[in-house]
Amino acid sequence: MIYYTKHARNLLLLLFPVFFSFSLETDRFPIKITRVKDGDTVVGIRQDNTQITIRLEGIDAPEIKQAYGFQSKQFLDSLILSKDITYKQTGFDRYNRTLAILYLPNGKSVNQLMVENGLAWHFKKYSADTLLSNAEIDARSKHINIWSELNPIAPWDYRKLKKVHKI
Repeated sequence: MIYYTKHARNLLLLLFPVFFSFSLETDRFPIKITRVKDGDTVVGIRQDNTQITIRLEGIDAPEIKQAYGFQSKQFLDSLILSKDITYKQTGFDRYNRTLAILYLPNGKSVNQLMVENGLAWHFKKYSADTLLSNAEIDARSKHINIWSELNPIAPWDYRKLKKVHKI
């Protein structure tokens, strides 16, 4: 059995948060965004010079031809295009795109900013993220961007209509 002195135990307790926070940062990877396809899909170059397509986790932005679709893309452009940011991979979607949360250098979630600014829905079908949910509730209550529309159509509904009516 190992016995620690009071001093050694206190030192370990003091350093534990440092090691723990370091381990949390290791799941974020640097990336330079080279193209914003729309309000929830981007292309970037990783440090190993490989290209990656990322679908922003937990959000669904309006389609380009939808109300606020172009504004959503433009806002995302202004946040991250040609910038060095980090991403945390959460999985893959059915098109084999990397699902991820993007982070600005100040640590703010790009995904959350899109919802906070009324330029994306919280994609509740695939996400139980309470921060995104609260951001959408707040944006709705302030009637920001997509929420200023009388009857905003969710992107998933728009895509269904497009398939049925060939919009």
